[in-house]
Amino acid sequence: PPQELRGVRYGDFVSGGDDLLIHCVTLAGVLPEARVLEVGSGLGQVARPFAHFLSDAGSYEGFDLDEQKVAWCQERYEEHAGFGFQHADIFNVRLRPGGGIQASEFQFPYPDAAFDLVVCASVFTHLVTAEAERYLQEIARVLAPGG
Repeated sequence: PPQELRGVRYGDFVSGGDDLLIHCVTLAGVLPEARVLEVGSGLGQVARPFAHFLSDAGSYEGFDLDEQKVAWCQERYEEHAGFGFQHADIFNVRLRPGGGIQASEFQFPYPDAAFDLVVCASVFTHLVTAEAERYLQEIARVLAPGG
């Protein structure tokens, strides 16, 4: 991703994403046909390795507060079938003070039991208790049985 969108948070973009994929495969048993949701998809650090790992039967969806990052990912991954990115207009005092909906009231824009894996890399550190509880409820809702 372009440096101006990265900021200082990303460290080694490639190895960080690769390491997370390895953990998902070895610890969670994720398969190439998995349906993956990333909460807080940012610049696609997790999407990048999944784009090479997932089969045509697999899919990846991500959402994020940052419209520029979502737009960059939409453009970057447009050739990957089954990959989608959405902007979520969520209020966050530090990251999106002009956001519309409170995180404690946000409903993930996906149906029940739609995913085999939900990834949250650097999300809960930005949430207060009520927001984290809501996200955990939503994760439980969108995870398929056994996910």
